[in-house]
Amino acid sequence: MTAHEFELVMSLAPNQTNSGGSWYSSLGQCYEHVHDPNRATRAFQAAIDLDPDTEGHYFRLAHVLASEGRVGDASEVMASAVAHFPRSVTTRVEAGNIELEAGNPERALEEQQQAATLDPQFPGVLSLLGRIQLAQRRYQEAIATLERAAKLAPADASIQFYSGQAWMKTEHGTELALEHFRRSLELDPNRASTYYWLGSLYFHRNQDYRVAVQYLEQAVGRAPELEAAHQMIIQAYKRLGEDAKAAGELRRYKQIIQQKAKTEAPK
Repeated sequence: MTAHEFELVMSLAPNQTNSGGSWYSSLGQCYEHVHDPNRATRAFQAAIDLDPDTEGHYFRLAHVLASEGRVGDASEVMASAVAHFPRSVTTRVEAGNIELEAGNPERALEEQQQAATLDPQFPGVLSLLGRIQLAQRRYQEAIATLERAAKLAPADASIQFYSGQAWMKTEHGTELALEHFRRSLELDPNRASTYYWLGSLYFHRNQDYRVAVQYLEQAVGRAPELEAAHQMIIQAYKRLGEDAKAAGELRRYKQIIQQKAKTEAPK
């Protein structure tokens, strides 16, 4: 969509009914996928303006803002969501998630405690608490909390993912971390970060560079901009004595960076 076409679409928003909120939300998600946060932000805001009674519109806008480092703006969006949905445990949990992503575990804990008063057995409440404990380096507590969350939501891939992160921070937790990451992949095979951490553990802890490459290739296939994964692939090939493949991976990464720079250049 050209800039003119986008502005034309946005100019039509005030004339839409509240059902148009879903359409603008879908538009915002499309712009998220092509890494255009400015247009995504405007589309999600239009969705909220048209349909303020759908929680998901607030969540998506807040996550885009937080990913761009606009932490204060993201917090304001979630504060308005909490005011609009004061009895929603999901909204409280998402507000806590935003604060945690912004590096504010104490504020995240405040939101988690408020969510717990609404529904202490909601899996997201325990998952958020486990992530907060993980951020505070209280690894054993995080493991125990996430185990409780997993019992309530056994099909939740993110709970298994964060359990893997907690276990890998313990002294002898490598195998259990691998087990949880693999379980997370079974539940959600599209999460690039899960492949990355599996590859990282096989690289750094097990020194199994061939297996590490297999997982890391899956990571960059889903998130081409993941620099750490590219660098690890290069180092793995070097340690395997496959310098030509290492050089090829370096060329591939440079091409990705160049293409990204062209895409993000002002038009």
